[in-house]
Amino acid sequence: MTVRTLNDMNAAGQAKPLSLGWNFSWTLAGSIVSAACQWAIFVLLAKLGTPVVVGRFSLALAITAPPFLFATLNMRTIQATDARRRYELGHCVALRLAALAVAVFYLVVMFFLSHVSFTFAVIISGVALARTFDALSDVVYGFLQQRERMDRIAFSRIIQGTLQVFALGTAYWLTHNLLFAVIAHAVASGLVTVFYDVPSAVWASGYSGTQTDAQNRITPIQISPIVPRWHFPTLLALARLSLPLGVVAVFGALSMAIPRYYIAHDLGERDLGLFSAMAYSIAAMGMIYGAMVQSAMPQLSVAYRQDRRKFARLMRRLMAAALANGLVGLMIAALCGGKLLTLFYKAEYAAHPWVLIWLAVYMTLFMLSSAMTAGLSAAHRFGVQPLVILGQAAATALGCMWLIPKFGLLGAVFGMIAGFVVCLVCFGQLLRREPAL
Repeated sequence: MTVRTLNDMNAAGQAKPLSLGWNFSWTLAGSIVSAACQWAIFVLLAKLGTPVVVGRFSLALAITAPPFLFATLNMRTIQATDARRRYELGHCVALRLAALAVAVFYLVVMFFLSHVSFTFAVIISGVALARTFDALSDVVYGFLQQRERMDRIAFSRIIQGTLQVFALGTAYWLTHNLLFAVIAHAVASGLVTVFYDVPSAVWASGYSGTQTDAQNRITPIQISPIVPRWHFPTLLALARLSLPLGVVAVFGALSMAIPRYYIAHDLGERDLGLFSAMAYSIAAMGMIYGAMVQSAMPQLSVAYRQDRRKFARLMRRLMAAALANGLVGLMIAALCGGKLLTLFYKAEYAAHPWVLIWLAVYMTLFMLSSAMTAGLSAAHRFGVQPLVILGQAAATALGCMWLIPKFGLLGAVFGMIAGFVVCLVCFGQLLRREPAL
């Protein structure tokens, strides 16, 4: 047994889980700070630069989102709901590295086949590097979430967000060059991954580098839990289980990115910058709500297997919270949205008040969808989710293609809403088939 003397280690030498209340509190704190930091990046670029700069950064995020979200394969959900502990952290790290290699290859091919300028290609590469570090941190987050230690995740996100804002803001303020700002942003992500997240995984596993044998002698442990484990039968089984979630992540990212592609093509980078700033202002609601969903995932999984009535109660609470958060956001957008956009950005960002209001409606649908996705994932209903998200992406694309030329930025929001209406109808029908729901 691994030797440990810390008070928050259990008898097996691993970190003791926190209560649901503490886990939610920590996750909420981490999500609030992380959302605020991501928003602060857009505020800084809007204040120090122009809507074109904001639009270019947003487009780089939209281009890198699908391949790198696919690379995550949404394994954090697999890890959080793996009540039987069938997959070790080393297996997840190995599969994540292989998937990241595929994502990088995709970007290289895209650069050769497209007409992206060299400067913009380097900007995209800088964003991709930051996403690579974030993906490596995410697999550690799944390990910590499985052990119900959301405090370590929250602290990581707080440090990461703060460093990213400071690094990107300082670099852009000194150089007025988005390329240097994006590179500084990636370096900040890497520092947190290497110097905080990796040690957190080692700590949570109870790994000390030594163990005691039957004669009570201390001997070294050769393999740290964070080291990739290339056991191909296990990796193949894990890939088969997580591949549908990876497809869901890709189509979900496309549903978010498609409106930005159409805006950039039909309206230009300036309007894309205006739209992205407004969207990130309202996205804070979804990120804070995500804290509740992530905290509830392990208990949802256990409740589904042991107490279906409790599972149903948790689902109703999550959906009620989504509606309550959406109503608050809608009221803020309607009553003082324009003033807040002028305060945090510039007056030109407040020229489309109805866009912000309808974005609040869209975010409400997004949160309801997140709750339903959590329920289906807790039930390990992974196979059907890609088809639903594919329908959502298709509806979003068709809606944006038809509505943006007619209604401008408002048409982009209507296209996004159309996609989530399709998603909610399908997920609702799937959940109705579950017992006790």
